[in-house]
Amino acid sequence: MMVGQVSWCGFVGLAATIFSCVAAAATERNPSLEATTEDHCTVGQEAACAGSAAADMPVRWRGKTYNDSRGRSIYGGDHTVETFARVGFEGPVEDDEWDMLFTHHLMGRALRERSPLPERQGRLVNHCQYFLAAGDKCKLARHIARVEDSLQEEYTSAYAGSPPLDSPRFLRTFELGNALQNAAWQEAMKAEPDRHWVIKPCIAGQSDGIDLIRGRDFKADRDQPHGRTVAQEFVERPFLGFGGRKFHLRLYVLVTRWDPPGIFIHDEGMLFRSERTYDKDRPSRQHDIFSGISKEVRPYAFAALWSELGELQARLVRDRIVALLAQVMGRAVDITFGDPRSLDERGYSCFDLFGADVILDENLQPFLMEINQGPDLWVDGRGAANEALQRGLKGPLLQQLAHWVALRVKAARHGTVNAREIENEALLNYTRVL
Repeated sequence: MMVGQVSWCGFVGLAATIFSCVAAAATERNPSLEATTEDHCTVGQEAACAGSAAADMPVRWRGKTYNDSRGRSIYGGDHTVETFARVGFEGPVEDDEWDMLFTHHLMGRALRERSPLPERQGRLVNHCQYFLAAGDKCKLARHIARVEDSLQEEYTSAYAGSPPLDSPRFLRTFELGNALQNAAWQEAMKAEPDRHWVIKPCIAGQSDGIDLIRGRDFKADRDQPHGRTVAQEFVERPFLGFGGRKFHLRLYVLVTRWDPPGIFIHDEGMLFRSERTYDKDRPSRQHDIFSGISKEVRPYAFAALWSELGELQARLVRDRIVALLAQVMGRAVDITFGDPRSLDERGYSCFDLFGADVILDENLQPFLMEINQGPDLWVDGRGAANEALQRGLKGPLLQQLAHWVALRVKAARHGTVNAREIENEALLNYTRVL
């Protein structure tokens, strides 16, 4: 499959094993990744040579946040530090003379309070608070409602109101702090009393505070959720063709820019599969809702699923996932989050690395469950047996991201940024969504 100029090739299982060689070769053949040390200046050219040398200085990165009094660690720990060092980055630094700020915390407000930062061409900031649906399920529900409205207008205009057969689909989600949506949810439960709903706090992680409610069992005076929560349709008939167990996919989504959008999925990702047999008639909050590795949840690389599905079905699933994320991250974004051109006024460029959780139903239709603000870049702490898998996945992901940053920053220093060319050169194991 080819989307744009970058293809999703993870299903062949080679991305993690070949990239260390690819990254090394890319660094060797690309002089923009290395500092210029030769002196070819002649009399009268000293200023130009000094400017060129400054443009080719190593990229400096900072991992410490500007609003953290608790001294939280670098995102991804030593593995992140080691990966960036291999690409030639200097750091992590703790001063303001950085080219990339890389954290898993929102940085927009903190940087405004820190302003003005020293001027530095090509600065890049991860998580600068634009696409706020990542990490906030209430905001994601509102955004997807706008996406669906926009799609319905298009379907009405082009298809007489009926969506194309293979168009993206979304889980019904109600924001329960909104009285109208809460009432609509209760009506939906009355209409389908045997359907289950997942109750989620809008801001939480690791399945904290989640509940599973069946419509006929709900009592408003007893079970009404409090605080900022959503009720999301539970996929009762998931695809079980991968070992007969329930699973979902963690996609690593890189946004290189928002205007115009540059959206990518890393070709390899993490699959979380329950070790317990799934019973669609008696789904369990304890065993059937999970977000990461545990004693009862085993991780796999996507390549294992693609191999199980076979090439044709794997291609179908990947195409459907790309189409789904293209709508969520490319449609109505300016309506929900504002004009992305305003990001240019901040004095730095924004990029994002998210984790999108997707589940397949029995027809191999993908459904987006949530988008995580941080996709979890740590490789240790989950058992020695899982560390090799995580290094094989997250190493190439970070190395190519760092390669892209280095090219982007140095091109900006030279005043010659061609965003799409840089993306195509650096993001070899990413699929372009937009």
